[in-house]
Amino acid sequence: MPVNSRQKEKSTGDKSAKPDGGDDDPGNDPENTRWFKRLFKASLAFQLVILTFVCLSCLYEPQCCDYMNNYQWSVSPKLHYEGRPPI
Repeated sequence: MPVNSRQKEKSTGDKSAKPDGGDDDPGNDPENTRWFKRLFKASLAFQLVILTFVCLSCLYEPQCCDYMNNYQWSVSPKLHYEGRPPI
């Protein structure tokens, strides 16, 4: 007993149900459409996760500069002394 219309067409040999007269057109395949919908949903979810990580990394403050020696990177001199220069 045929389950869906596609199996019914194959079992009866009736190809007049489709306008082109054959079932070799991949554009009208409902399985292909379902596959693209599943692929689109999965890729959209993956891209949202990646975008979330990018946004979080932009908001996160780097701590590498907190522990650096800031004297070597400063423009103005931090160490000063009174009197003549050492010999």
